[in-house]
Amino acid sequence: CFIPRKYKLPLYQWTYIDVKSKFKFIAYSYSLSSDFWLMFILTIATFLRAMGIHYHMNFQADNWWEFCSGSKQKEENWNQVLKPLNCSFQSIPAWKKYLQGVVERSHRTDDEELYRPYLERMKNMNDFIYHASKYIHTYNCYRPSFGIGMNGLSPLEKLKNSNKGFYNTKVHTQIVYK
Repeated sequence: CFIPRKYKLPLYQWTYIDVKSKFKFIAYSYSLSSDFWLMFILTIATFLRAMGIHYHMNFQADNWWEFCSGSKQKEENWNQVLKPLNCSFQSIPAWKKYLQGVVERSHRTDDEELYRPYLERMKNMNDFIYHASKYIHTYNCYRPSFGIGMNGLSPLEKLKNSNKGFYNTKVHTQIVYK
């Protein structure tokens, strides 16, 4: 049973993660599009600016087609759009897959703590949004992390203990349902 198609749930997860605190935003879509990615990043950047985080943020993503596909022109265009928000973007080179480790590891956590235990219970969009919202709230606010420098703090606790809030950020998409 392929649940997402049966119940018309989104097929793709977009992930934003702050590498120092592991604070994460997720969004969903029915298709992959660089336009959706850009709107996702602009929404996050605007939200963070409204929350008082004003230092420069650098977004990174792999070179897949839903981002820049290796196009330096597209990367330059996105940097022009992001510049007024004091943000920038750079593609992770294809030969440096290790730079995607934080996001890839967070996808494993998403699979283990959201999709595997709850996906079969998601019979409609309301169920989907409920479980995804509950998961991301728990992940950011209550779930202890034992990664480098986390010392068992939740991402929110780590942010509260830092002077700067969000640091370098990484963005990635994940095909939610395999």
